Amino acid sequence: MLLKKLDQCTPSLPTKKLGERTSRVDFKILKGYNVLNVVRLFRYTPNLMIYTNKNGPRNHPIRCTPVEVLTSLIANCGKTLRRVEWSGPGEPPRYQDLCSFCSQLPNLTTLRLMAIFSYPSPVHDAPSLLRLPSLKTLSLGVIPEPPQRRQDYALTWDPFLRYLSVHSRQLPSLERFDCDLFPQLTMSFFDTHGHKLRMLRTSTCFADVYLPQAIAACPNLLDLILVHGPELAAFPQYHPNLRRICIFPAIDVDVEVPMKIYEHAIITPLDTILKAIEDMMASELVEVRIRNSGAFRNITSQTHWLNSWWRRWNIRRIQFVDKVGNPYQDPQGCRSPSTS
Repeated sequence: MLLKKLDQCTPSLPTKKLGERTSRVDFKILKGYNVLNVVRLFRYTPNLMIYTNKNGPRNHPIRCTPVEVLTSLIANCGKTLRRVEWSGPGEPPRYQDLCSFCSQLPNLTTLRLMAIFSYPSPVHDAPSLLRLPSLKTLSLGVIPEPPQRRQDYALTWDPFLRYLSVHSRQLPSLERFDCDLFPQLTMSFFDTHGHKLRMLRTSTCFADVYLPQAIAACPNLLDLILVHGPELAAFPQYHPNLRRICIFPAIDVDVEVPMKIYEHAIITPLDTILKAIEDMMASELVEVRIRNSGAFRNITSQTHWLNSWWRRWNIRRIQFVDKVGNPYQDPQGCRSPSTS
């Protein structure tokens, strides 16, 4: 039914079929499906720009993306695809298939991955190079753990980033790097590609040792977004171009606990990371933002603490703001005493 609909012309554009006007396709098939129908769909959508895959279960991979699907995407939409996202964990690609797929997408600018279904065997000394000549944004999510561990399935992004770091020309256009799991062993990615980055988003979890090195390896970085929990975070002594730092809560849902526990679990780690930022020499820094949502939603009740930090940043002419850009300044708390 859907395929017939895509093959029909529209009244507004009688010379152009609905499928030819389709620029985005999102798949969210939880159970099995007919691969041939997917292949046929791409024949009707030759101008596709965005492909999103959320197939399979929501919590772990059960199969890899069928090669027939990737082949059909290349054959029918290879020249038009701009963004490809594996936004669900159920059907990630194999590394070899991803290399072949991306090598035939000359205009791909955004790639999102939740996992790699399998990597080449450890005895494979020279895996295929993943070349992404136009890619500007690389986004890597939290890797789900399957019910049964496999040797060719990694729970960190280290092997993937190691393969991406063989040559600098693999990612010549990279500007934004989003990695929910900070690489624990592979600093070569930042050594190879760090100078290209303008935006870095990552987590402070497991990053206390390597985060300063990673930031220092990105001298042209303008925006740093950190998902922060109770762990410690360190920064390099100096950064020449960093302009904005945003701190996100590690817990997205609102937290309701006694105030003493909230101050210990939320405010104290926030205070620690703000002090670490304050100690960094960053002459271009103009904004420090704390996203007051989720676990950070109730920081607005800490008016004395917020006013104290607002003054400290204000002395350096740095904006200290919330998620929408409003200053963390309490007019009552910052008002000068009146004289009579």
